[in-house]
Amino acid sequence: MEMTEKEATKFFAEFYNGEHHFPDKIKPFGLGWSIAHYGELASFDFDQMTTLVLMAHRDCVRVSVMRGKKPNTVQIALHKRAGRCGRMSERHPSIENIIAPDAAAELDRLKVVNAELLEACKAVLATIERADLGGKCLWIEPPYQASAVHETATERLQAAIANAQT
Repeated sequence: MEMTEKEATKFFAEFYNGEHHFPDKIKPFGLGWSIAHYGELASFDFDQMTTLVLMAHRDCVRVSVMRGKKPNTVQIALHKRAGRCGRMSERHPSIENIIAPDAAAELDRLKVVNAELLEACKAVLATIERADLGGKCLWIEPPYQASAVHETATERLQAAIANAQT
């Protein structure tokens, strides 16, 4: 995917804290853009490397750092990616996908659990509407266990209704 000069300028302006801090001119680089960076990139005490990586994952931009053409420089190149999905040359993962690669699978699992929980809650509410509590108050302690929450909640509610009816 082609990156515009305006997009590259915006990315580098954030990275360098303003265009007036650019160490060199932005130059075309294949379908992207590059800039000569003077000095080193580090992950701490001048955390520009970390900042660069986090920005890349946030903005779906492939960033590469190569040997510069001048002494004491590295070349930083940007290539825009289409999104989070697709072939390797088209996508760029979010930082969450890098830190927790199983997160997407876990989110899918939670969607199923939440759908089951919603159905269980609907059934419980229907049970409450049909129950004759004779004006008594119904108190149910919420379950905090992640496993079989919907079954535990249903069982607790049924027990509470039975206790209130007696």
